[in-house]
Amino acid sequence: MSPVLPEAGGSLVVSGLSGLLSGPQAEVASQPRHKRQMRVAEETQEAFDSYFRGVARGPAAEIANAKQLLDSGAITDDEFQQIKRKALS
Repeated sequence: MSPVLPEAGGSLVVSGLSGLLSGPQAEVASQPRHKRQMRVAEETQEAFDSYFRGVARGPAAEIANAKQLLDSGAITDDEFQQIKRKALS
């Protein structure tokens, strides 16, 4: 088993792992702990933001767009109601 050695700054150095990790994994493992935590936090925030933007464009956005079309006279009230029912189903 490879020894785990503490390093200044709170990160850990695990000897004997050079062949086990490659690419981004090796890059992350070589960073101090606080940098890894910040990177994970940033990636988590990006994933949340992406999800939220998708949800924000969901039913509410469809209804808002349909309302604009209704107000401009491009669609009838019946068509608006149909779009609204479909968006909410």
